Amino acid sequence: MHSPTNKDLAHKGFTLIELLVSMSILLLLVFVAVPGFSSFSSSSRVDSVQSRFHSAILVARNEAIKRNTVVKLCARQANSNQCQIPATTSWANGWLVFIDGNDDNDRVLTSSAERLFVADAISSNVTFKRTTAAGDPARGTLCFSGLGLLCSDKDNASEFVVDTVSDSGAQYVRKLNISLVGKVLLSSDKYK
Repeated sequence: MHSPTNKDLAHKGFTLIELLVSMSILLLLVFVAVPGFSSFSSSSRVDSVQSRFHSAILVARNEAIKRNTVVKLCARQANSNQCQIPATTSWANGWLVFIDGNDDNDRVLTSSAERLFVADAISSNVTFKRTTAAGDPARGTLCFSGLGLLCSDKDNASEFVVDTVSDSGAQYVRKLNISLVGKVLLSSDKYK
């Protein structure tokens, strides 16, 4: 067996130049990857909100049909399982799906049995708003009849927009449009 000599030991490890080249390549990779990861993260958060809300719409519509009664979605009040009163365009605090058999627009839920679905507040990096026509008041509920149709012609103009807070170029915008017959059209402006 051969024992190592001083000459053999001197060639093990990295030279200073090799170490500097390796660090330069690593820094270059970090500078290239971080913006891409940030973009992926923003897009992922917006997609998640769009998907969660789309699921809530499907639950509300299906429950309305199944129970043959009025089921509504509403913007959730912060830290509460009640609808936002007065209504605002922002739905960032989450949303509720609930039974409103009398269709009395009573947005104070009196029992937990009325609630079918509760969504928590969304990330502070994402905005989620219901758009309204100029001059129209903010509508705090979205209503489905027992036939799965929207209850009101005012709900026919229902468009919800999800975007990132820091997205000045509108690169990550996702939209949900609900038709009068209760169908949802999902769209994305991410390729503009």
